[in-house]
Amino acid sequence: MNHTTDAPVAVETLDDVPEHVLRGLPEDVRLFPSAVDKTRLGVWATKSILKGKKFGPFVGDKKKRSQVKSNVYMWEVYYPNLGWMCVDATDPEKGNWLRYINWARSGKEQNLFPLEINRTIYYKSLKVSLKKEILLFLIQNSPLASDWKKQSENTLCSVMIENRIWSPPAPSSLSSERGELKIRHLNFSWF
Repeated sequence: MNHTTDAPVAVETLDDVPEHVLRGLPEDVRLFPSAVDKTRLGVWATKSILKGKKFGPFVGDKKKRSQVKSNVYMWEVYYPNLGWMCVDATDPEKGNWLRYINWARSGKEQNLFPLEINRTIYYKSLKVSLKKEILLFLIQNSPLASDWKKQSENTLCSVMIENRIWSPPAPSSLSSERGELKIRHLNFSWF
């Protein structure tokens, strides 16, 4: 008889959240157990959040990809002189409340999207309803059209998703006079 035992999965609790993270929460959000991942905490709206509100920056240790043990709490940002560097918030002591934002299961649940400004990751809201978990959603090579708009903030190209799933354009179309701008998260390459 073969008996397999699954190792217990650690479940995040509010007791695991560092004090600096709780103090840094904006007044319109709180941490509660996630609806999309029962092992994690999630960020929930305590009041409606209008479209366009910016949160951030995403904070963590800057590391080379080879130094990162888990890609769950990280973003990769391309620096022309350094190459790809990770902003790793795996250690809750090194991150901020943005590390607790989870991935939506579908585009219909999405109410937040990432934005790069000066090689720093921010999140920008789509309309977020009261008592809803704040969630990101991205699909590479989606057949649905997306809006990519150049922002005037230091000539960086920013992701602008208007309630649609996005598909990145060809890298050559995202070049600027200062070089290509690149960010990626998990297995999603954005430019």
